[in-house]
Amino acid sequence: MCVVELSATSSNSILGLVTVKAGRCVAASPAFIMEIILPSNIDTKHHITTLGINKAERLFLILNYIYILGQWKIDIPDAWITVHSDKLRILGGDHIPRKCTRHIERGGLDNKESKLYIQLIEYSNIAILEIDHSYKPEKYSMSYRFKNRDETFKKQQCYTLLTKPAQLAIPKLKVYNHRKFIEKSPAHAYIYQCVNETTLDMEAAQRERPDYQRYDHFNTDRNGRIYDYIVCMPSELRKYLSWHGEPLLPVDVSACHPTLMGALYDEFALLFKRLDWLREKSRWTRLCSNGGLYDYINSRLAKPFDLSDEDQKGEFKESVFNYIFYGHPNSRAVKKSDVAKTFAECFPFLWFILCGLKRKDHRPFSNDMMKRENDLMINGVVTKLLGKNIPLITVHDCIMTTAAGVPLVQDAIKEEFLSRYGIEAYVKCA
Repeated sequence: MCVVELSATSSNSILGLVTVKAGRCVAASPAFIMEIILPSNIDTKHHITTLGINKAERLFLILNYIYILGQWKIDIPDAWITVHSDKLRILGGDHIPRKCTRHIERGGLDNKESKLYIQLIEYSNIAILEIDHSYKPEKYSMSYRFKNRDETFKKQQCYTLLTKPAQLAIPKLKVYNHRKFIEKSPAHAYIYQCVNETTLDMEAAQRERPDYQRYDHFNTDRNGRIYDYIVCMPSELRKYLSWHGEPLLPVDVSACHPTLMGALYDEFALLFKRLDWLREKSRWTRLCSNGGLYDYINSRLAKPFDLSDEDQKGEFKESVFNYIFYGHPNSRAVKKSDVAKTFAECFPFLWFILCGLKRKDHRPFSNDMMKRENDLMINGVVTKLLGKNIPLITVHDCIMTTAAGVPLVQDAIKEEFLSRYGIEAYVKCA
């Protein structure tokens, strides 16, 4: 059984939201200088003058939290950040009504308490944030994103918290986040333990990326994906991670989502009782199993990408995911895409299935794939390997472990794919 001790203190940072100078932050006091990070285009003085310092600092905590969670999506213009109402209440204090969620559920946003809530987030129509109103009780939490994401947004400023309630909200939220995380399952508790036992060579990391800052937090999104500081750090810096002095190595699945999509052939088998369908299924699973899927699709393009060039490779994979797997089939961009047309010619049955699943709304399908990936890696692989005395840190379709754990993780991933979907995944260790 994995026992994890929770603490609201940290010697260098709390939640990734603040830096603490002149000591450890057990309780807020004038002896401690607590700074939060905000986009540089937030006019803090103006907000304090307008709202008053107590309400303004609560707003800054919410803005900071959404900003930090959105760092890995900073280049995605339409990215929404989901924040549970309980977390907003911790950060916003009494300014966030307790019955807000119930009011939204019953009557939309047309009541006084909900309007107070919206006014705090959007700050009296100053338009700092916009809100995704597709909230559904017990299904989707409210989501937010900054409206102005220009170059000034990408630059950061530090704000020093001055009020005691705002300072106390941060360790309180850290304890809440971490407790919720480890209570999910023994696998989550062990991942939490492993992440806390890792060491990052910060000096080496900042030599390679001088602008890198470490944000310590544990969160899961609506699909169960884990976001901690290892997931959110630039991938090229993970080589500076170690666990009990041993370097951590990534073990990941090549073309994980396409491999998962191979299960669709069997799930919709009743639609296609034809020899051509069996041949296409065999070709798809073979390409996924030997890691050659992307090369196969690229080789059939009228103008193939140079996959030896990292920039072109990234552009190609982005096209595959945006136009084939997760884009709306009726969008103008998909219809004009040569990548999508080539895929439809090579895999007409799978293309038919994908278009049917995404015709009304393309978002549920991508969420379903992420849930399958997360369930396989955490509830499948990590749970199976508990007690093996090796680190297990998930980075979506990848698991970080030591050299001794690499063969165990590789075998466990292959076994999970075979037992669940009857597909042999191509698992590699970089």
